[in-house]
Amino acid sequence: MPALQDKPAQDKPMRQRAPPAVLQPLPEEAADLLLDKQKALEVFWEKVYKPPEAFKENKALLKEKIEEAQGLGKEALKLKNEIDVAKTALLRLRTERAMTAAGPEDTVVEDGPDELAEVHTIEQLKGRYREKTAELRRAKSDVEGIQRMLEQNQAKVRREFENWFAGLRGRAHMSRLDEEKKKELIDKVSGQSSGAGTPRVPKDAPQEAQPSPKVPQMRLPLTSSG
Repeated sequence: MPALQDKPAQDKPMRQRAPPAVLQPLPEEAADLLLDKQKALEVFWEKVYKPPEAFKENKALLKEKIEEAQGLGKEALKLKNEIDVAKTALLRLRTERAMTAAGPEDTVVEDGPDELAEVHTIEQLKGRYREKTAELRRAKSDVEGIQRMLEQNQAKVRREFENWFAGLRGRAHMSRLDEEKKKELIDKVSGQSSGAGTPRVPKDAPQEAQPSPKVPQMRLPLTSSG
């Protein structure tokens, strides 16, 4: 008996998956959420809003890039310190050679083997330093790009939440509420129309982007011989 093979169902129309249903709270719940916008935001984030997979990936990538930039900054700073040490050693060697050299005071004293070795070390360190700071700038640019995307996502979440929150008013039927809650709701909604505080974003919701890591303030390129 020949093996069965999967055949495309050409005679059956493809069914499109329906979008997930948006949570519609009961009238009493809608009234409670209207009275507590912070709680409403938490409910929206936990039960209504479904963050795209790219958002989670970008958050993880941002953390990775910030750590990378911080590591590169430390390495660049270490190289800068090594350059300063080498330049100080070179200056000391040149001063000692000038003090012990024979001849008139204005005689130009050429570098000896020790000085030349120190100059070579400085040049090597400078090359590594320039490479490291170039990597740092690229990492910093990546961080800023990811931050912009997260800020755009946060603005989108805010808009969606405000639309959802406004829709709660239509579900909080006044006829189903007691007099005390009616008065509280009317006072609250009236206060919101004149300006209300912004609720705190839940811990796992899109946050304001963190400041990008700073590139060490160092002059480039360094002078060749100090």
